[in-house]
Amino acid sequence: SITVDGTVFHCHYRLGHQQLTMEEAFAQSCNVYFIQLASQIGADALLEMAKTLGLNDTIDLAQTISSPAAVMPNRSDLSSASALANLSFGQGKLLISPLHIARITAVIASNGTLPEVSAVLGTVDENGNWISSIDRGGETVISSQSVQALRQMMKLAVSNGTGTAASADIGVSAGKTGTAETGQVNSNRAVIHSWFTGYYPADDPQYVITILVEDKGSNDASAAQVFGSIVNSLDCEEINKQK
Repeated sequence: SITVDGTVFHCHYRLGHQQLTMEEAFAQSCNVYFIQLASQIGADALLEMAKTLGLNDTIDLAQTISSPAAVMPNRSDLSSASALANLSFGQGKLLISPLHIARITAVIASNGTLPEVSAVLGTVDENGNWISSIDRGGETVISSQSVQALRQMMKLAVSNGTGTAASADIGVSAGKTGTAETGQVNSNRAVIHSWFTGYYPADDPQYVITILVEDKGSNDASAAQVFGSIVNSLDCEEINKQK
């Protein structure tokens, strides 16, 4: 655990991981590591990167269908060290849609490019000519060096971390688990959401999948398990070559 401004923040593994590299901390979802890292990076850098990754954007999927921008703490909120600590592992005032998480994951899967997102692939005119509804291009928002580092971390999270349930039967998947405390209580039980986001195949990404299991109970399948079930049902050309 770590104490910040009088608030004690625990890792989910209460016995402690001892010393961890960044790769290991990512794979094991160690809150304490990222609280310390955020205190070194600072609030301004975190908020700027959130903006760069499109969290301030409304995503228009189709006419009348959109996903609102994420709710982020403002700079004044993050003058509190404990608020910054909460943000460092996705808690506090942060509210974000699965679509935004999928878009961020796609940045890693697409070598650093922030993609356009649409529910409509395209249309045809009266003559049957194909008209693409969106430009699949996008702006490069993180470096190739960062992409490669994150890809390695996401592979490790599945192979030897909290996301092993997301493993594929054939080939390799990559991703990251998440847990969201809602602050709500249902029948004296805290309401907690389970997350997993990732891509597949890890070395030639063709699919980005983000799973949110709301109010995860002890008998519910974890988000990582749902991800694993989905990737094992996919028809990937690269994976089929290995069969």
